[in-house]
Amino acid sequence: MKNLLLFLFLAISPVMNSQIMGEDEVYLNSELIQPKFNGGGVEKFTDFLLTNIDKTKITKPGNLVFSFVVIATGEIEGIKIIEYNDATIATEIIRVVRLAPKWQPGLRNGKPVALQVKIPLQFK
Repeated sequence: MKNLLLFLFLAISPVMNSQIMGEDEVYLNSELIQPKFNGGGVEKFTDFLLTNIDKTKITKPGNLVFSFVVIATGEIEGIKIIEYNDATIATEIIRVVRLAPKWQPGLRNGKPVALQVKIPLQFK
């Protein structure tokens, strides 16, 4: 019975670590403040996107998920479209993200750091 429990613990523990850590690093006992856009969070950035997007490019309903990195200077780099059903709207999102003003970068222990932002959108 002890061997079975040990086997289950060893078999399950790598799965649990991958769920917690993923690609990102885990920092314990450190303050992490997410990047901000115009004094707000992702909601404010979503408003910026929806205000500046060319709505004629939305040709069919669907979901779009994209990500980017807000680097320590507040600039956006590494825009990636993760999920989309229409290349036209995906291209338009990239165009509008590139137009965005600088963000206030994320902070870890009071120092600016690069952090990834992931945003889902739904078009109807």
